[in-house]
Amino acid sequence: MSRIGIVTGMPFERDLVRKAARDLAWGDAAPLVEASGVGGGDAASITRDMAEAGVAGIVSLGVAGGLSPAIRTGVLIVPDVVLAVDGRRWETAPEWRGQLMKYLTSSSELAGGAIVSTPKLVSTCDEKVDLREQSGAAAVDMESAGIAAAADAASLPFVVLRAISDPADQGLPPAVAAGLEDGEVKAGRLALAIAKRPGQILDLIRLGLSTRAARRALAGACRSAGPMLAFSRPMGQSD
Repeated sequence: MSRIGIVTGMPFERDLVRKAARDLAWGDAAPLVEASGVGGGDAASITRDMAEAGVAGIVSLGVAGGLSPAIRTGVLIVPDVVLAVDGRRWETAPEWRGQLMKYLTSSSELAGGAIVSTPKLVSTCDEKVDLREQSGAAAVDMESAGIAAAADAASLPFVVLRAISDPADQGLPPAVAAGLEDGEVKAGRLALAIAKRPGQILDLIRLGLSTRAARRALAGACRSAGPMLAFSRPMGQSD
């Protein structure tokens, strides 16, 4: 039976897919799902391992930052192209992307366009404006370029499914970057950062609420699109 591979950045993104698989009894059809860590340090190697395991396609799934002022918190972005800051670009699988959007359009607010991956957090609104002007992208993450490059090298179709957790007019509190270690937000480091700058607490609460909305959107998308996330095999390809 064909399965897809899903690569996320953070463990909570991986876990919401696994929860959907359990709750909906996807069984053997459940996708392979792994978290690469924030920044996608392991994204390329995970994607290669999934390709060797025989998955039919790859999905980059998780939250993203908004660059377009028109895209609000919780909106799902299904981009047609992935950009790297060094100028490389990869087109997502058009048939699969189109089918996925059809599955989601009745239950979710969707956006298209490009997503750009950066090697570091884009934390401030000014940085988002600059990146929008430079790239023309609608959203930003830190993993999709590495996933796209590895999927392309393995000749696997891939799509991106991201939910906006911090829109263009919302920056990330400094505690978020300070709390990162080995691709994860560590509670101890986060608490220390808050203790040093307690004025961040309200912004962190706001980010927590917007991230919760993004998580709900992603969970709903998984339930709507099913275990293959509406996978559409390119014409001429067979098992």
